[in-house]
Amino acid sequence: MIYVEFSADKEASPDDEDQWRKANPSFPGRTSETAMLRMRRQLGDDSFRREALGIWDETASVSAINAKDWESAAIDEPDKNGLIGYAIDMPPDRSSLAIGGCIKHADGTANIELRSFESTQSKGSAWAVDWITERWDRTAAVVIDGQSPAMALLPDLKKRHVKVITTNAADMGRACGRFQDMLRDGTLTHLPKDMQPALDVAVANATTRNIGTSGAIGWNKLGTDIDISPLVACTLALYGTFITKRDPNRRQKVMI
Repeated sequence: MIYVEFSADKEASPDDEDQWRKANPSFPGRTSETAMLRMRRQLGDDSFRREALGIWDETASVSAINAKDWESAAIDEPDKNGLIGYAIDMPPDRSSLAIGGCIKHADGTANIELRSFESTQSKGSAWAVDWITERWDRTAAVVIDGQSPAMALLPDLKKRHVKVITTNAADMGRACGRFQDMLRDGTLTHLPKDMQPALDVAVANATTRNIGTSGAIGWNKLGTDIDISPLVACTLALYGTFITKRDPNRRQKVMI
């Protein structure tokens, strides 16, 4: 798959026909001068620059996650000892399903991984229930956001005796805040991008949306063709391991 984008020069005049040609290779052949002039009349300057010339606002291309911090946090062989949590997420179009994982270490650091990422068109979603159930005995937390299409899996997980933490908007704000704070402070690690490219793409193309009026944020995406469910799943897995009271590593005392 390849993605190609044409655009005019950053400071191009909306009325410069040479810039029209640069931004739109079909002009003046398939896209006529009349069509371009019609668009020019109907759209304001800013909209015309975006829609016709491919010149995007500076703020629209700023990632929510600091690229240098993210790159610095990559580690080839993370510590596998600690509290394990998972989270499941699906994009609004239900085209894929992501399972994020997190290991919380005794010193308060954590490592996140995209444990599985599959197309629902080819594999469906029921497999995720089996995947989680097989690991439940050794799992401290399983998280699904209450607004995620992945909530459709909740009844089946409950039938398999998996206790799911369901998050709301306020929880999502806390989860994204923890992610950003730990990444900034150097207490969060992840696998290199060649080992989990889908997560790296989601991170690079994530922006933020406001949650409420207190400054909390949630993840959003820069374009309609971007799938950020890998990032959401890993963020919620991180959150779950820090709030859960379940510890499968704790030895049970039996009273006789």
